[in-house]
Amino acid sequence: MERVPYAKGLLETASQTEYNKDGVIQRFLKNRLAVGGMIIMVLFAVIAVFAPQIAPHSFEVQDLNNVFAPPSSQHWFGTDNFGRDVFSRVVYGARISLIIGLISVGIGCSVGTIAGITAAWWGSAVDRVIMSIVDIMQSIPGLLLAVSLSAAMGPGLVNAMIAVGVSSIPIYARIVRASVLDVRGLDFIDAAIVSGAGPLRIIRRHILPNILAPIVIQASAGMAGAILTAASLSFIGLGVQPPAAEWGSMISAGRAYIQNAWWIVTFPGMAIMLTVCALNLLGDGLRDALDPKEK
Repeated sequence: MERVPYAKGLLETASQTEYNKDGVIQRFLKNRLAVGGMIIMVLFAVIAVFAPQIAPHSFEVQDLNNVFAPPSSQHWFGTDNFGRDVFSRVVYGARISLIIGLISVGIGCSVGTIAGITAAWWGSAVDRVIMSIVDIMQSIPGLLLAVSLSAAMGPGLVNAMIAVGVSSIPIYARIVRASVLDVRGLDFIDAAIVSGAGPLRIIRRHILPNILAPIVIQASAGMAGAILTAASLSFIGLGVQPPAAEWGSMISAGRAYIQNAWWIVTFPGMAIMLTVCALNLLGDGLRDALDPKEK
């Protein structure tokens, strides 16, 4: 009976976040590259949300009398082989790419987190079975696994998101499992067990808040990989299909004309490069800000 007040005291301490929020924000804001990456991603998000208002032309209207027009005041990024405005297509492509990145990360993160927590908490045979499946999935390169799944399900936006999301499950499962094993041995988990809390309550109230940092860091970096993988699938014809405005498919469609109409592939490629670099910088900043060694 003497352990109960002690357990309650530990639980009250554990209910508070592991990191000082003000300190995390200050450390993040000191990283100028991370702040720059965040600003770029905010701009891309605004472009994606307000694409109809920002794009000067329709992304799908063809003008066969104005094909391969170079960049000008009328068409800032020129036109493609069908006379479509490249700038408008890049703007609308931001919407598709960010949706793919968010949903793919959501699939991989949610399934991987559930698998990692289940394996670490219940252990024994459950751990061996789950991690064996994760090992099999991780033995296949992520891009190759995404290509295989997309080829099996068929091309399309939804299938591309599922393929990219499934291919990222192993990394989340391993990160979460390792984090849960570290947290599970701490005193406040024993205190929660002594106080009579069930496994689901302990996981929801005490484990998840203490393993969010590595999940957030991986999700920010994983979104960059998801966008790049989705663009790769579209480039080889297994992702988003024309005439949809997606950066990877735009590069694929314009590669045959790269010598005479460089703008068709250059601007979508720059959009992919900026997005991936911004997300990587943002992920590095979050990693440094959430690192307890930097407190």
